[in-house]
Amino acid sequence: MGAVVNIEFVPKTDKITDTTIKSIVKDMISLASSSYGQEGYTGTIAEANGVTLELAHIYDPDKWVFFEDFVNKVAEKWGPAVVVSGRQNGETGYFVCGVYSS
Repeated sequence: MGAVVNIEFVPKTDKITDTTIKSIVKDMISLASSSYGQEGYTGTIAEANGVTLELAHIYDPDKWVFFEDFVNKVAEKWGPAVVVSGRQNGETGYFVCGVYSS
């Protein structure tokens, strides 16, 4: 059994803020569990063991050539989904990432 680095960008809006992102990610985990099942080894956020906010960690594409290297620094296999701040295509938001068993 292996592991998959999974990354999803969630844009920051009036309703998606530092205060609400944790519950939104919990909803993402729940939806993935419904879609992919709870048998394990899906390689998706369904494998996340909760949510950890690491908003002090800011993904900087100039510093991290490969996002997977950054994820491996802040997340662990079998662990929670990790939320970090960042920008994608000029848009501010959150990267929801993790290392999930597959």
